[in-house]
Amino acid sequence: MAGLGSLKKLETTIFGASRTVSSLRNENKSLRLTIRCWKGSVPPTTITDKTTSTDPIADAIAATSKITRKDFPTEFKFGCSTSAFQTEGKGDEGGRGPVTWDSYIEDDDGITDVAVDSYNRDSPICDTVPLRFTSSTGRQIQWLLEQPDCSTQAGEIGISIQAEWFLPASDTIQDQDAARRALDFFVGWFLEPLVFGDYPFIMKALVRDGLPEFTDDEKTLIKGSFDFIGINYYTSRYATAVTFDKDATFSAYSDYQFATVSGISNPPFLFVAFVTAENKDGEYIGAATPGSTKICIYPQGLSDVLVYMSNKYNNPKFFVTENGYPEKRDDTIAVETALQDDVWIQHILGHLYAISVAMKQGADVNGYFMWALMDCMEMGSGYTVWYRLAYTDYLNNLERILKKSAKWLKLFLAS
Repeated sequence: MAGLGSLKKLETTIFGASRTVSSLRNENKSLRLTIRCWKGSVPPTTITDKTTSTDPIADAIAATSKITRKDFPTEFKFGCSTSAFQTEGKGDEGGRGPVTWDSYIEDDDGITDVAVDSYNRDSPICDTVPLRFTSSTGRQIQWLLEQPDCSTQAGEIGISIQAEWFLPASDTIQDQDAARRALDFFVGWFLEPLVFGDYPFIMKALVRDGLPEFTDDEKTLIKGSFDFIGINYYTSRYATAVTFDKDATFSAYSDYQFATVSGISNPPFLFVAFVTAENKDGEYIGAATPGSTKICIYPQGLSDVLVYMSNKYNNPKFFVTENGYPEKRDDTIAVETALQDDVWIQHILGHLYAISVAMKQGADVNGYFMWALMDCMEMGSGYTVWYRLAYTDYLNNLERILKKSAKWLKLFLAS
Protein backbone atom coordinates (compact mmCIF):
# COMPACT_ATOMS: atom_id res chain seq x y z
CA MET A 1 0.00 0.00 0.00
CA ALA A 2 1.81 3.02 -1.33
CA GLY A 3 3.40 5.44 1.13
CA LEU A 4 2.39 3.78 4.38
CA GLY A 5 5.65 2.16 5.46
CA SER A 6 5.37 -1.05 7.50
CA LEU A 7 4.29 -2.25 10.92
CA LYS A 8 7.06 -3.68 13.08
CA LYS A 9 6.57 -6.99 14.81
CA LEU A 10 8.58 -8.70 17.50
CA GLU A 11 8.03 -12.03 15.79
CA THR A 12 7.37 -12.79 12.14
CA THR A 13 6.58 -16.02 10.34
CA ILE A 14 5.61 -16.17 6.70
CA PHE A 15 2.95 -18.81 7.04
CA GLY A 16 2.38 -19.40 10.72
CA ALA A 17 -0.23 -18.25 13.15
CA SER A 18 2.12 -16.54 15.61
CA ARG A 19 1.81 -12.77 15.50
CA THR A 20 3.23 -10.77 18.42
CA VAL A 21 2.86 -7.09 17.60
CA SER A 22 4.76 -4.28 19.24
CA SER A 23 2.76 -1.60 21.04
CA LEU A 24 1.30 0.99 18.70
CA ARG A 25 0.20 3.52 21.27
CA ASN A 26 3.28 5.68 20.89
CA GLU A 27 3.61 5.17 17.15
CA ASN A 28 2.72 7.72 14.51
CA LYS A 29 -0.94 7.34 13.48
CA SER A 30 -0.04 6.60 9.89
CA LEU A 31 1.93 3.60 11.02
CA ARG A 32 -1.06 2.19 12.84
CA LEU A 33 -2.77 1.41 9.54
CA THR A 34 0.13 0.12 7.56
CA ILE A 35 0.57 -3.35 6.22
CA ARG A 36 2.65 -5.97 7.89
CA CYS A 37 6.27 -6.19 6.82
CA TRP A 38 7.01 -9.48 5.07
CA LYS A 39 10.56 -10.67 5.69
CA GLY A 40 10.30 -13.20 2.90
CA SER A 41 8.06 -14.24 0.07
CA VAL A 42 6.32 -17.43 -0.96
CA PRO A 43 8.05 -18.64 -4.13
CA PRO A 44 5.57 -19.62 -6.82
CA THR A 45 5.27 -23.30 -7.54
CA THR A 46 6.54 -24.15 -10.99
CA ILE A 47 4.39 -26.78 -12.68
CA THR A 48 6.93 -28.49 -14.89
CA ASP A 49 8.52 -31.87 -15.34
CA LYS A 50 11.61 -32.63 -13.29
CA THR A 51 13.56 -33.12 -16.51
CA THR A 52 15.76 -30.32 -17.80
CA SER A 53 14.24 -28.26 -20.59
CA THR A 54 14.35 -24.80 -22.08
CA ASP A 55 10.58 -24.75 -22.59
CA PRO A 56 8.74 -25.04 -19.23
CA ILE A 57 5.34 -24.49 -20.87
CA ALA A 58 5.88 -27.47 -23.16
CA ASP A 59 7.06 -29.48 -20.16
CA ALA A 60 3.89 -28.62 -18.25
CA ILE A 61 1.67 -29.68 -21.16
CA ALA A 62 3.60 -32.92 -21.54
CA ALA A 63 3.41 -33.61 -17.81
CA THR A 64 -0.36 -33.18 -17.65
CA SER A 65 -0.83 -35.75 -20.40
CA LYS A 66 0.96 -38.31 -18.21
CA ILE A 67 -1.35 -37.91 -15.23
CA THR A 68 -3.28 -41.09 -14.40
CA ARG A 69 -5.51 -42.37 -11.60
CA LYS A 70 -2.44 -44.08 -10.14
CA ASP A 71 -0.90 -40.70 -9.36
CA PHE A 72 -3.45 -40.31 -6.54
CA PRO A 73 -4.12 -42.44 -3.45
CA THR A 74 -6.81 -45.11 -3.72
CA GLU A 75 -9.00 -43.18 -1.25
CA PHE A 76 -8.78 -39.96 -3.31
CA LYS A 77 -12.27 -38.91 -4.42
CA PHE A 78 -13.21 -37.86 -7.94
CA GLY A 79 -16.58 -36.45 -8.89
CA CYS A 80 -18.79 -33.56 -9.92
CA SER A 81 -20.49 -30.83 -7.94
CA THR A 82 -23.99 -29.58 -8.50
CA SER A 83 -26.29 -27.21 -6.65
CA ALA A 84 -29.80 -28.22 -5.64
CA PHE A 85 -31.27 -24.81 -6.43
CA GLN A 86 -29.44 -24.50 -9.74
CA THR A 87 -30.70 -27.87 -10.95
CA GLU A 88 -34.03 -28.35 -9.15
CA GLY A 89 -35.40 -24.86 -9.72
CA LYS A 90 -37.57 -22.81 -7.39
CA GLY A 91 -40.38 -25.24 -6.65
CA ASP A 92 -42.24 -25.83 -3.39
CA GLU A 93 -42.62 -29.60 -3.57
CA GLY A 94 -41.48 -32.00 -0.90
CA GLY A 95 -42.01 -29.49 1.90
CA ARG A 96 -39.50 -27.01 0.53
CA GLY A 97 -40.03 -23.46 1.74
CA PRO A 98 -38.75 -20.16 0.31
CA VAL A 99 -35.00 -19.52 0.38
CA THR A 100 -32.83 -16.47 -0.16
CA TRP A 101 -31.91 -17.53 -3.69
CA ASP A 102 -35.59 -17.45 -4.72
CA SER A 103 -35.72 -13.72 -4.02
CA TYR A 104 -32.36 -13.18 -5.69
CA ILE A 105 -33.50 -14.82 -8.91
CA GLU A 106 -36.84 -13.03 -8.92
CA ASP A 107 -35.34 -9.62 -8.26
CA ASP A 108 -32.32 -9.95 -10.50
CA ASP A 109 -33.38 -12.09 -13.43
CA GLY A 110 -37.12 -12.53 -13.15
CA ILE A 111 -36.65 -16.28 -13.50
CA THR A 112 -38.81 -18.56 -11.36
CA ASP A 113 -38.79 -21.75 -13.44
CA VAL A 114 -37.56 -25.26 -12.75
CA ALA A 115 -33.90 -24.86 -13.78
CA VAL A 116 -33.22 -28.32 -15.27
CA ASP A 117 -35.96 -30.00 -13.21
CA SER A 118 -33.67 -32.48 -11.48
CA TYR A 119 -36.10 -32.76 -8.55
CA ASN A 120 -38.74 -34.45 -10.70
CA ARG A 121 -36.42 -36.56 -12.81
CA ASP A 122 -34.48 -39.68 -12.04
CA SER A 123 -31.10 -38.71 -13.41
CA PRO A 124 -30.40 -40.78 -16.53
CA ILE A 125 -26.74 -40.19 -15.81
CA CYS A 126 -27.09 -42.36 -12.73
CA ASP A 127 -28.25 -45.22 -14.96
CA THR A 128 -25.49 -44.69 -17.50
CA VAL A 129 -22.36 -43.93 -15.50
CA PRO A 130 -21.44 -45.53 -12.16
CA LEU A 131 -22.12 -42.85 -9.57
CA ARG A 132 -22.45 -42.44 -5.88
CA PHE A 133 -24.49 -39.62 -4.35
CA THR A 134 -22.96 -38.06 -1.28
CA SER A 135 -23.80 -35.18 1.00
CA SER A 136 -21.60 -32.11 1.07
CA THR A 137 -21.08 -28.71 2.60
CA GLY A 138 -23.28 -25.69 2.02
CA ARG A 139 -25.37 -25.70 -1.13
CA GLN A 140 -23.36 -28.30 -2.94
CA ILE A 141 -24.28 -31.85 -3.84
CA GLN A 142 -21.47 -34.11 -4.93
CA TRP A 143 -21.72 -36.94 -7.40
CA LEU A 144 -18.80 -39.35 -7.05
CA LEU A 145 -18.04 -41.29 -10.19
CA GLU A 146 -16.88 -44.40 -8.39
CA GLN A 147 -19.63 -46.71 -7.14
CA PRO A 148 -22.54 -48.33 -9.02
CA ASP A 149 -25.19 -46.90 -6.73
CA CYS A 150 -26.75 -43.58 -5.80
CA SER A 151 -26.68 -43.77 -2.03
CA THR A 152 -26.25 -40.93 0.42
CA GLN A 153 -22.90 -40.90 2.21
CA ALA A 154 -22.71 -39.44 5.69
CA GLY A 155 -19.39 -37.98 6.61
CA GLU A 156 -17.35 -35.05 7.74
CA ILE A 157 -18.36 -31.41 8.03
CA GLY A 158 -16.41 -28.64 6.36
CA ILE A 159 -16.68 -25.34 4.56
CA SER A 160 -16.10 -24.54 0.89
CA ILE A 161 -14.57 -21.18 0.08
CA GLN A 162 -13.73 -19.44 -3.16
CA ALA A 163 -9.95 -19.43 -3.53
CA GLU A 164 -7.69 -17.67 -5.99
CA TRP A 165 -3.95 -17.21 -6.14
CA PHE A 166 -2.67 -13.65 -6.40
CA LEU A 167 0.55 -12.70 -8.10
CA PRO A 168 2.09 -9.22 -7.77
CA ALA A 169 1.43 -7.18 -10.90
CA SER A 170 5.07 -6.03 -10.81
CA ASP A 171 8.21 -6.81 -8.84
CA THR A 172 7.77 -3.84 -6.50
CA ILE A 173 7.49 -4.51 -2.77
CA GLN A 174 4.17 -2.63 -2.77
CA ASP A 175 2.60 -5.03 -5.28
CA GLN A 176 4.09 -8.03 -3.49
CA ASP A 177 2.43 -6.85 -0.28
CA ALA A 178 -0.81 -6.24 -2.19
CA ALA A 179 -0.83 -9.88 -3.32
CA ARG A 180 -0.49 -11.05 0.29
CA ARG A 181 -3.22 -8.65 1.41
CA ALA A 182 -5.52 -9.97 -1.27
CA LEU A 183 -5.01 -13.51 0.07
CA ASP A 184 -5.69 -12.38 3.63
CA PHE A 185 -8.89 -10.59 2.67
CA PHE A 186 -10.08 -13.24 0.23
CA VAL A 187 -9.10 -16.46 2.03
CA GLY A 188 -7.88 -15.49 5.49
CA TRP A 189 -11.10 -13.65 6.29
CA PHE A 190 -12.82 -17.04 6.57
CA LEU A 191 -10.04 -19.45 7.47
CA GLU A 192 -8.07 -17.60 10.14
CA PRO A 193 -11.04 -17.51 12.56
CA LEU A 194 -11.65 -21.21 11.95
CA VAL A 195 -8.00 -22.19 12.38
CA PHE A 196 -6.66 -19.57 14.81
CA GLY A 197 -9.80 -18.07 16.36
CA ASP A 198 -9.53 -14.53 15.00
CA TYR A 199 -9.43 -12.40 11.84
CA PRO A 200 -6.17 -11.79 9.96
CA PHE A 201 -3.89 -9.18 11.48
CA ILE A 202 -3.97 -6.95 8.38
CA MET A 203 -7.77 -6.94 8.28
CA LYS A 204 -7.98 -5.76 11.87
CA ALA A 205 -5.33 -3.11 11.22
CA LEU A 206 -7.09 -1.71 8.16
CA VAL A 207 -10.80 -2.20 8.83
CA ARG A 208 -10.42 -1.39 12.53
CA ASP A 209 -13.77 -0.83 14.26
CA GLY A 210 -15.63 -1.89 11.15
CA LEU A 211 -14.66 -5.49 11.83
CA PRO A 212 -16.57 -7.31 14.61
CA GLU A 213 -14.58 -8.64 17.54
CA PHE A 214 -14.85 -12.23 18.69
CA THR A 215 -15.43 -12.87 22.37
CA ASP A 216 -13.19 -15.40 24.09
CA ASP A 217 -16.05 -17.90 24.12
CA GLU A 218 -16.65 -17.37 20.41
CA LYS A 219 -12.98 -17.88 19.63
CA THR A 220 -13.02 -21.15 21.55
CA LEU A 221 -16.20 -22.22 19.78
CA ILE A 222 -15.08 -21.60 16.20
CA LYS A 223 -11.41 -22.53 16.46
CA GLY A 224 -10.93 -25.91 14.82
CA SER A 225 -14.65 -26.30 14.09
CA PHE A 226 -14.23 -28.13 10.76
CA ASP A 227 -13.11 -31.48 9.44
CA PHE A 228 -11.97 -30.26 6.02
CA ILE A 229 -11.65 -27.18 3.84
CA GLY A 230 -13.25 -27.14 0.41
CA ILE A 231 -11.62 -25.07 -2.32
CA ASN A 232 -13.64 -23.65 -5.21
CA TYR A 233 -10.95 -22.70 -7.73
CA TYR A 234 -11.50 -21.21 -11.17
CA THR A 235 -8.81 -18.60 -11.80
CA SER A 236 -6.01 -16.45 -10.39
CA ARG A 237 -5.22 -12.73 -10.71
CA TYR A 238 -2.56 -10.05 -10.45
CA ALA A 239 -2.64 -7.66 -7.50
CA THR A 240 -1.61 -3.99 -7.62
CA ALA A 241 -1.12 -1.76 -4.58
CA VAL A 242 -3.54 1.13 -4.13
CA THR A 243 -3.50 4.29 -2.03
CA PHE A 244 -5.36 4.06 1.25
CA ASP A 245 -6.87 6.99 3.13
CA LYS A 246 -5.81 6.49 6.74
CA ASP A 247 -8.49 8.93 7.91
CA ALA A 248 -11.34 7.10 6.18
CA THR A 249 -14.41 6.27 8.24
CA PHE A 250 -16.76 3.36 7.67
CA SER A 251 -20.52 3.28 7.99
CA ALA A 252 -21.49 0.63 5.44
CA TYR A 253 -20.07 -2.57 4.01
CA SER A 254 -19.35 -0.86 0.70
CA ASP A 255 -17.08 1.61 2.51
CA TYR A 256 -14.66 -1.22 3.25
CA GLN A 257 -14.14 -1.79 -0.46
CA PHE A 258 -10.83 0.03 -0.73
CA ALA A 259 -10.46 -1.17 -4.32
CA THR A 260 -12.37 -3.10 -6.94
CA VAL A 261 -11.86 -6.30 -8.85
CA SER A 262 -11.55 -5.58 -12.55
CA GLY A 263 -14.68 -6.67 -14.39
CA ILE A 264 -16.63 -7.44 -11.21
CA SER A 265 -18.90 -4.85 -9.64
CA ASN A 266 -21.41 -7.04 -7.81
CA PRO A 267 -20.91 -8.36 -5.23
CA PRO A 268 -18.18 -6.05 -3.90
CA PHE A 269 -14.92 -7.64 -2.83
CA LEU A 270 -12.83 -6.62 0.13
CA PHE A 271 -9.28 -6.67 -1.19
CA VAL A 272 -7.38 -3.49 -0.41
CA ALA A 273 -5.67 -4.04 -3.74
CA PHE A 274 -6.55 -3.61 -7.38
CA VAL A 275 -6.92 -7.07 -8.84
CA THR A 276 -6.93 -7.85 -12.57
CA ALA A 277 -6.29 -10.71 -14.99
CA GLU A 278 -3.30 -8.90 -16.51
CA ASN A 279 -0.09 -7.51 -15.10
CA LYS A 280 1.47 -4.10 -15.67
CA ASP A 281 3.07 -5.31 -18.89
CA GLY A 282 -0.35 -6.22 -20.28
CA GLU A 283 0.31 -9.96 -20.02
CA TYR A 284 -2.69 -12.10 -19.05
CA ILE A 285 -2.29 -14.63 -16.28
CA GLY A 286 -3.71 -17.41 -18.44
CA ALA A 287 -5.74 -18.31 -21.48
CA ALA A 288 -9.15 -16.66 -21.76
CA THR A 289 -12.29 -18.79 -21.57
CA PRO A 290 -15.14 -18.46 -24.10
CA GLY A 291 -17.86 -18.25 -21.47
CA SER A 292 -16.52 -15.67 -19.01
CA THR A 293 -14.37 -12.56 -19.18
CA LYS A 294 -13.59 -13.06 -15.49
CA ILE A 295 -11.93 -16.47 -15.76
CA CYS A 296 -8.49 -17.14 -17.24
CA ILE A 297 -7.09 -20.65 -17.07
CA TYR A 298 -4.13 -20.87 -14.68
CA PRO A 299 -3.77 -24.36 -13.14
CA GLN A 300 -0.53 -23.42 -11.40
CA GLY A 301 -2.56 -21.06 -9.21
CA LEU A 302 -4.40 -24.04 -7.75
CA SER A 303 -1.12 -25.67 -6.80
CA ASP A 304 0.21 -22.42 -5.35
CA VAL A 305 -2.84 -21.63 -3.25
CA LEU A 306 -3.05 -25.19 -1.90
CA VAL A 307 0.60 -25.13 -0.81
CA TYR A 308 0.22 -21.64 0.67
CA MET A 309 -2.92 -22.56 2.62
CA SER A 310 -1.41 -25.83 3.75
CA ASN A 311 1.62 -24.07 5.21
CA LYS A 312 -0.25 -21.13 6.69
CA TYR A 313 -3.26 -22.95 8.14
CA ASN A 314 -1.67 -25.97 9.82
CA ASN A 315 -2.04 -28.35 6.88
CA PRO A 316 -5.80 -28.98 6.98
CA LYS A 317 -7.57 -31.67 5.02
CA PHE A 318 -8.55 -30.29 1.59
CA PHE A 319 -11.04 -31.13 -1.11
CA VAL A 320 -11.19 -29.20 -4.37
CA THR A 321 -14.98 -28.86 -4.38
CA GLU A 322 -15.38 -26.83 -7.58
CA ASN A 323 -13.28 -26.34 -10.70
CA GLY A 324 -14.75 -25.66 -14.10
CA TYR A 325 -14.35 -24.35 -17.62
CA PRO A 326 -17.06 -21.91 -18.80
CA GLU A 327 -18.31 -22.03 -22.37
CA LYS A 328 -20.81 -19.68 -23.95
CA ARG A 329 -24.12 -21.36 -24.70
CA ASP A 330 -24.80 -21.62 -28.41
CA ASP A 331 -27.88 -23.57 -29.46
CA THR A 332 -26.91 -23.28 -33.13
CA ILE A 333 -24.12 -25.79 -32.56
CA ALA A 334 -25.18 -29.34 -33.44
CA VAL A 335 -25.53 -31.53 -30.36
CA GLU A 336 -23.06 -34.04 -31.80
CA THR A 337 -20.48 -31.26 -32.09
CA ALA A 338 -21.16 -29.86 -28.62
CA LEU A 339 -20.50 -33.28 -27.11
CA GLN A 340 -16.90 -33.22 -28.34
CA ASP A 341 -15.19 -31.33 -25.54
CA ASP A 342 -11.46 -32.11 -25.67
CA VAL A 343 -10.72 -28.72 -24.08
CA TRP A 344 -12.59 -29.88 -20.95
CA ILE A 345 -10.43 -32.99 -20.76
CA GLN A 346 -7.25 -30.90 -20.98
CA HIS A 347 -8.64 -28.55 -18.36
CA ILE A 348 -9.23 -31.44 -15.96
CA LEU A 349 -5.79 -32.93 -16.59
CA GLY A 350 -4.07 -29.59 -16.07
CA HIS A 351 -5.71 -29.06 -12.71
CA LEU A 352 -5.20 -32.66 -11.60
CA TYR A 353 -1.52 -32.21 -12.34
CA ALA A 354 -1.51 -29.01 -10.29
CA ILE A 355 -3.09 -30.91 -7.39
CA SER A 356 -0.49 -33.68 -7.66
CA VAL A 357 2.29 -31.07 -7.48
CA ALA A 358 0.74 -29.57 -4.33
CA MET A 359 0.38 -33.01 -2.76
CA LYS A 360 4.05 -33.76 -3.38
CA GLN A 361 4.82 -30.55 -1.49
CA GLY A 362 2.78 -31.68 1.49
CA ALA A 363 -0.77 -30.44 0.84
CA ASP A 364 -3.33 -32.91 2.18
CA VAL A 365 -5.71 -32.97 -0.79
CA ASN A 366 -8.31 -35.74 -0.65
CA GLY A 367 -10.54 -35.17 -3.66
CA TYR A 368 -11.31 -33.26 -6.85
CA PHE A 369 -14.84 -32.28 -7.90
CA MET A 370 -15.56 -30.68 -11.24
CA TRP A 371 -18.23 -28.05 -11.76
CA ALA A 372 -20.69 -29.14 -12.94
CA LEU A 373 -22.41 -32.47 -13.39
CA MET A 374 -24.70 -31.03 -16.07
CA ASP A 375 -25.60 -27.74 -17.71
CA CYS A 376 -27.76 -25.81 -15.28
CA MET A 377 -28.79 -22.35 -14.20
CA GLU A 378 -25.63 -20.41 -13.31
CA MET A 379 -25.74 -17.69 -10.68
CA GLY A 380 -25.23 -14.35 -12.37
CA SER A 381 -25.32 -15.90 -15.86
CA GLY A 382 -28.64 -17.72 -15.98
CA TYR A 383 -28.66 -20.17 -18.88
CA THR A 384 -26.08 -18.36 -21.03
CA VAL A 385 -23.04 -20.33 -19.86
CA TRP A 386 -22.21 -24.03 -20.01
CA TYR A 387 -20.16 -25.84 -17.34
CA ARG A 388 -20.75 -29.54 -17.60
CA LEU A 389 -19.81 -33.15 -18.17
CA ALA A 390 -23.36 -33.87 -19.29
CA TYR A 391 -24.99 -31.77 -22.02
CA THR A 392 -28.46 -30.47 -21.20
CA ASP A 393 -30.57 -30.10 -24.33
CA TYR A 394 -32.71 -27.09 -23.49
CA LEU A 395 -34.52 -27.42 -26.82
CA ASN A 396 -35.45 -31.08 -26.30
CA ASN A 397 -37.21 -31.56 -22.97
CA LEU A 398 -34.01 -30.95 -20.94
CA GLU A 399 -32.51 -34.25 -22.08
CA ARG A 400 -29.14 -35.03 -20.51
CA ILE A 401 -26.47 -36.49 -22.80
CA LEU A 402 -23.04 -37.59 -21.62
CA LYS A 403 -20.22 -35.71 -23.32
CA LYS A 404 -16.87 -37.06 -24.40
CA SER A 405 -15.29 -35.77 -21.17
CA ALA A 406 -17.71 -37.79 -19.03
CA LYS A 407 -16.91 -41.00 -20.91
CA TRP A 408 -13.20 -40.19 -20.76
CA LEU A 409 -13.43 -39.62 -17.00
CA LYS A 410 -14.91 -43.06 -16.48
CA LEU A 411 -11.98 -44.60 -18.36
CA PHE A 412 -9.50 -42.40 -16.47
CA LEU A 413 -10.83 -43.60 -13.12
CA ALA A 414 -10.56 -47.22 -14.24
CA SER A 415 -7.00 -46.84 -15.51
